[in-house]
Amino acid sequence: MKCVDCGKGRMQSKRVRVAHEIRGVRFEVEDEVNVCSHCGFITIPLDHAAEHGRLVDETYRRLEGILS
Repeated sequence: MKCVDCGKGRMQSKRVRVAHEIRGVRFEVEDEVNVCSHCGFITIPLDHAAEHGRLVDETYRRLEGILS
């Protein structure tokens, strides 16, 4: 699939560290995402979005000491 950002590269599945920021707290999570071979743009595969969201939520809660 072509990159939706630059239109030049191809999206490739890779395991990388994805940066996030929630309420001023910056952190990264390692996950399997699509990365453009030309510009590095990252997308979360739709069939993996819920799982990625849980990973982000769990990481943020752990960093902030929030118990669920």
